[in-house]
Amino acid sequence: MIRSAFLWHITPTDLGVEFLDPTDTVLTTDAALYQLVNDTSIPISKQDYSLKDYAALQRMRKFLHKVRTSLQAPAAFAEEFPNINGCIAKYNVTENISCYIMVCGIAVFFDKGQPIPIEDEKYFSLPLFYERQVYENDYCCNPETSSRKEPVYNFLQLLWSCVENKEFAHSSSSKYGNNGIAYTLCITMIDAPELVSNDIDLQMKKNFRALLETSAFNNILQKSHWELIKKRIDDDDISDLNILELSENLIFADNWSGVLIAGDLSSNEMCLRWFMDFELFLQSHWLLFDAYAENVVKTDFSPIELQGILNRVEVTKLILDNDISSNMEQCRHAMRRSLIVSSDINTIYQKMHGMVTNKLKLKLMSEEKKKSRFSLLSDLSLLIIAVLQIYGVIESFLTKTQYAAADFLSMGIMLFICVICVWFMIKGKL
Repeated sequence: MIRSAFLWHITPTDLGVEFLDPTDTVLTTDAALYQLVNDTSIPISKQDYSLKDYAALQRMRKFLHKVRTSLQAPAAFAEEFPNINGCIAKYNVTENISCYIMVCGIAVFFDKGQPIPIEDEKYFSLPLFYERQVYENDYCCNPETSSRKEPVYNFLQLLWSCVENKEFAHSSSSKYGNNGIAYTLCITMIDAPELVSNDIDLQMKKNFRALLETSAFNNILQKSHWELIKKRIDDDDISDLNILELSENLIFADNWSGVLIAGDLSSNEMCLRWFMDFELFLQSHWLLFDAYAENVVKTDFSPIELQGILNRVEVTKLILDNDISSNMEQCRHAMRRSLIVSSDINTIYQKMHGMVTNKLKLKLMSEEKKKSRFSLLSDLSLLIIAVLQIYGVIESFLTKTQYAAADFLSMGIMLFICVICVWFMIKGKL
């Protein structure tokens, strides 16, 4: 029996600035750092940090202080560290919406939706996916400021206004995605206290599969199609449904379209914390990689800046792939691996990495070409100086001969030929 069902949504946005360089720091985004950057009364000594870390701490403090002093009710700062890897601040925007500021410069909005009424439990997936479609269409397709999005839009504008000297202006503006939002990830939460992980009802599995595969719901907004959708749910093969058991009464399943968690939610808070910790970290870096790709195309970065981006994303990718420990629970490890694969973050990483690498190569080739031109001009300048130095000697010698006019004519022809040769040489190298 389903006690309640609701949708969680994770919506990452870019602030346009990276607060910390992961390739050159000893700082750890833990509870101590959370308190340090949010409490300006705690002194920070230059002697205790490297120059880069000290500058990063000051940059985080300045930004977060501006945000806190600009907050308007009901938004409020969360004093307690949320135990999210990479989080340097959390704000409760509304009763159901929170915003996590990540050290990589991504703000992640987390919306815990209201319970969705289910009239026919046999086909509980229909009202859930209907609400999901309405929500995602609003965020990703509707350019208007609806009442649903207004708190997020207003808070995002506040965050952008507190950022000084944006490094990535294109992805941190309303022109990126839909008013600064590229996508929103749906997490379907089903509170079913009587669910047993290794003995799930067949009809429930069919609904799980429909929510993840989604093709049955292409016409979900037209309620006249719902009877056909129900038949599709009943008839579809569910052999490709992969369910991960997180505990004896909690299951997890995911693919590109979203994530599904079902079971006794109230007695599995630790598993839900595992999930949220990694999903927020994962989605923040998915958007970071996409933002890099967006800005590399539209911004004239120098070779040093491009190489810096490559260094940072390569280290971030290593952290993402290897953020495990020997005593990590097997189900937690499997869940993380599944989320990485289903998010296709490796694909966006490879796309972004290829774009940055190619841009860097073109920049270096352009600079080498400029150096080659400068070198050629330098050689020609030396040649001209040498000719001028010997010109006087040649002229003195020729004027003492009786065939001076003929020799001058010959020299003129030779010089003309030399000029033509030099011209072709220059044209060939430039």
